[in-house]
Amino acid sequence: MGESMRKTLAVLMVLIVLASGCLGGSNTATSQSSASPASSATTVQPTTHSSAPTTSTTEKPKPSFSPLESLKEIKRFTYTENASVNMTIEMSFANGTQSSNLRILINESGYIDFEKRVAGVNTTTTTLPDNVSVTITTVVLNGTEYVKTPAGTARMNDSLRVWETNPVSVALAVLSSERPVANYTEKGRLVLVYSVQPGVIIPMAELYFTGPKTNITITDATMSLYFENGTFVGAKLAYSVIAVSSMEDPLLGKMTIEQRGEWKGDIRITSINREFEVRPPT
Repeated sequence: MGESMRKTLAVLMVLIVLASGCLGGSNTATSQSSASPASSATTVQPTTHSSAPTTSTTEKPKPSFSPLESLKEIKRFTYTENASVNMTIEMSFANGTQSSNLRILINESGYIDFEKRVAGVNTTTTTLPDNVSVTITTVVLNGTEYVKTPAGTARMNDSLRVWETNPVSVALAVLSSERPVANYTEKGRLVLVYSVQPGVIIPMAELYFTGPKTNITITDATMSLYFENGTFVGAKLAYSVIAVSSMEDPLLGKMTIEQRGEWKGDIRITSINREFEVRPPT
């Protein structure tokens, strides 16, 4: 994600926190960032596909295909993702501290074309209990990144992290470098479960949890990959995050904001190698 976009999104997420009255493991890694929380997005309407199941059996899998090769055959795809974050925010300032609990819901749909380097992602982030929503539309087209937020549309050179944070690229990174900690079938689907290195998750977490002068730590990251008839059909992702940032407020002075959350996401691959037209947001 581009620096300008991430700064814009940081401001938006701070506004959400203020509007909500918040003012506010296994493997572990820490990242430092000077950018902001975020969402991304698309003008594409993806088709429907079966979702990753929620119940499991103990059937012994008998894969007759290579999951890695199956992922490598994906040149373009559409997807949807529904995620939730239960979060505690503690804000420290000169006169004391304030803490709040909130829940963030993320609904995203996207189209990624690796061959043409075209992408579009629509993300709506809703913060509860105050029901504050922000929608971000991001399009990458002809080497240009268009970002539409409630504040307007920005245009910049393509620097979006979509190429490393999309579901297929993440699944490829996990499957290529890790061995599954569990391997079973579920209603005829092959399920591969991985304990994921924090470095794979940090670029995604930075889209939502970073801000000015932020340290972000990921723990307990797991990802389940689902294959049906030799095709990648979805994934589940879970991890814990701690993000500590500092900022100067005109009224409160220097503030430290600590976010602690648990991310749970369900991803569906809704089409593979079907081409769509992507246009700049209007």
